[in-house]
Amino acid sequence: MKKRNEDMLKRRAEDKIAKEAELREENKQDPADPDALSDAKVERIVQSGMKEWTETRIQDDEAADEDDPDKPVLQNMKEEDREKLRELREKDDAFLGEFVEALKEKHIDVVDSI
Repeated sequence: MKKRNEDMLKRRAEDKIAKEAELREENKQDPADPDALSDAKVERIVQSGMKEWTETRIQDDEAADEDDPDKPVLQNMKEEDREKLRELREKDDAFLGEFVEALKEKHIDVVDSI
């Protein structure tokens, strides 16, 4: 699960860099143009676009994560672990039962109720 989140954040960071470069290119101003926007206005436009993109991207990532069939489900993971523990306990109980019987055949006193 941690690996999935790290991968998602890495992809988002890479896409964010690309999107920011794209916004800067779209809003690039010719310094010789008298109607050109100031650098501060261009920066505000880029920051506003990035804020909107980030919010949308987070929502999209969360929606995609919910629909992902490979996403681990905590309840299923717990149930699988419980089943493994039950099987181990049954094997241990069977072994101990056989072991106690073998010791009793050799006339060794065993306290089997703990």
